[in-house]
Amino acid sequence: WELPSFRRVQTTPPLGKVLGMTADGTLVVRQAGFDPAGVVEVVEAMAQTIRARMPGHRQPVVDAAFSRDGSRLATLTASDELRVWDVRT
Repeated sequence: WELPSFRRVQTTPPLGKVLGMTADGTLVVRQAGFDPAGVVEVVEAMAQTIRARMPGHRQPVVDAAFSRDGSRLATLTASDELRVWDVRT
């Protein structure tokens, strides 16, 4: 969507449960299917190519945020387990 006109600029197929997006909108972080182990994926928004798969949380991830430059990703579970990932590697 283009603001303030609210005109649709581009449409993509559903990405699943998106938890966060880079400032430029090129990458999203989403839950990896229904994985109870708390795996998240970093996905190129338009191509829907999985760039990284990040396992490690013991519970599902409920929130995520990219750093301003998109190089790091913070993920958080409902039990307040926080991890910071390097998205470039």
